[in-house]
Amino acid sequence: MTAKKSDLAKNAFKASIQKSFTRAIKLSSFSDAALEANRTISPAIDGLYNFYHPKHLLLINANDNRVAQTNVKVGSTTAKKNLLKGLTQKVNDWDFEIQKTYRDFTDEYKIIFANGHNPFTQGKQTDRLGAVHSLSIVLGNYPLLNLVKTDVDAYYDLLLLAYNTQQGNISTGGQDSGTVTNICTTIANALQYVYGGLIMQYSDNLDPITNFFDMETLQQKPQKTFTKHLNGGQVFTICKHSFKTTDDAYFSNISDATLRVYIAHEKGETNPTVFFDVPPRVSNIVVHAPQLGNVADGRYLIVKNLDPNLPGDIEVNL
Repeated sequence: MTAKKSDLAKNAFKASIQKSFTRAIKLSSFSDAALEANRTISPAIDGLYNFYHPKHLLLINANDNRVAQTNVKVGSTTAKKNLLKGLTQKVNDWDFEIQKTYRDFTDEYKIIFANGHNPFTQGKQTDRLGAVHSLSIVLGNYPLLNLVKTDVDAYYDLLLLAYNTQQGNISTGGQDSGTVTNICTTIANALQYVYGGLIMQYSDNLDPITNFFDMETLQQKPQKTFTKHLNGGQVFTICKHSFKTTDDAYFSNISDATLRVYIAHEKGETNPTVFFDVPPRVSNIVVHAPQLGNVADGRYLIVKNLDPNLPGDIEVNL
């Protein structure tokens, strides 16, 4: 049998990994550990380990940064929401302290709360943030209210920090994912290099080469990879896909939210009768197609974030 030129040019690792972070880590971790365990066999394998290991660490570090980015985003979003939720009570407390000096019928009070409490409890987040800042400025005109102003300033600083942190994370959220995607390609090319080096090492008998690679993952059929960031409570149609009863789907959830996945006949279905809930912080969990819904009738794969407040991040391999 003669090999085609196109076959010789293919990188099986790149085809297997595609843009899947979890598959890249799974394949890389296996080969990195195998090279380390066998590096004393020959200088050649030791050289392959020294070549490969730094690239494996880059992948792990980049993925850790991606997960950490999600954690910070969740934390900053939650912090801001909690602070805004607590703003109503804080305004009531400030009002109570102010009325110890200026009762609600005085001109001073009417200047301080010219529009009542509504600017603090209603409107956009930036408007509510601005209302606290304006209150601080007005209180600066009343030395008798210095203690209240100090508390207002402290709460404003917390609100501003939470807001800026969240905005910063949202604006850069995609950068870490892009970095890992590029490193996935680097890993695939590095594994191909290791494969070539092992062929030279075991040229008389190629069988031992399989011990250096996760053959089970490599031999799985080529997969389509989908990733999605979901807001709290969001429902999103991942793709249109025809499932067979023997098909499996692989799900990874790097967020703290529980994500419900299911197949449905109609795009955007929100109330399935059959579904699978992907718990927080799991990697490459295997789900059989019938667990997702009616395989014969279902045309769309859908994910729903069950947490109304926390964002979710899912990776799907089909």
